[in-house]
Amino acid sequence: FRYLLVEDLFEVVACYFPVEFKQTSDSPITKDLLAKGCLKCLIAHPEFAPFCYLLIDEKFTDDESTPEQKEETCELLVEAAAVFPPAEMVEHLESLLGGLRVVGLNPKGTLPECVPRALTAMTKALSSVGTEEVKQLGSQLVENLEPFVLQAEMGLTERALSLLRCAAEAGPTIRCQIYDHVVPWILMLAQGDVVNVKANRLEIVQEGLKGLMDWAKCIHEHGCGEFGGMFC
Repeated sequence: FRYLLVEDLFEVVACYFPVEFKQTSDSPITKDLLAKGCLKCLIAHPEFAPFCYLLIDEKFTDDESTPEQKEETCELLVEAAAVFPPAEMVEHLESLLGGLRVVGLNPKGTLPECVPRALTAMTKALSSVGTEEVKQLGSQLVENLEPFVLQAEMGLTERALSLLRCAAEAGPTIRCQIYDHVVPWILMLAQGDVVNVKANRLEIVQEGLKGLMDWAKCIHEHGCGEFGGMFC
């Protein structure tokens, strides 16, 4: 009975997310004000966690959600990851990362600032729980982003690498796990091993070389076992 009561209470506010509101000229109430209030209500109690993550899943996969609304969903994920028990996130990990991938790697736009913030919040939260949980995030992230790194002609390599670097910086436990995959990928790019169209070779090789410099700096600053020693 308590579970149903909590769910009903959550749904009272959830039905308004993301907020759709057109401000009139004489009204002091703005959409931003309502959106912030709605968000605070959705994360107001720890028992809201399972319903909140289901709501986030739903909004990420809703074909009718606009890019702006999906970014608002990312903002909700940032706050949810920061306040809810991290264990509540684990069973939703695949869909949450999938949602961030869709928003962050949308070829029609740029990388919204809310995506790396959400990924950082998730990584830090799971790092506080235990090794296995955050390694699960690392494994799924690597699997999700590999095609976008290596299929460089899609033009999303830099963005995909940015998300991987974001997780590596936020999660000490998974740094080596990410480095072990990313460094060989970047070497393949720098050597032109993944180029399908000869005319694109120079551009992709240059992107790979830039990636080597960026990741060498990241590894030097944060360190990690064998790779850390290699670049120090």
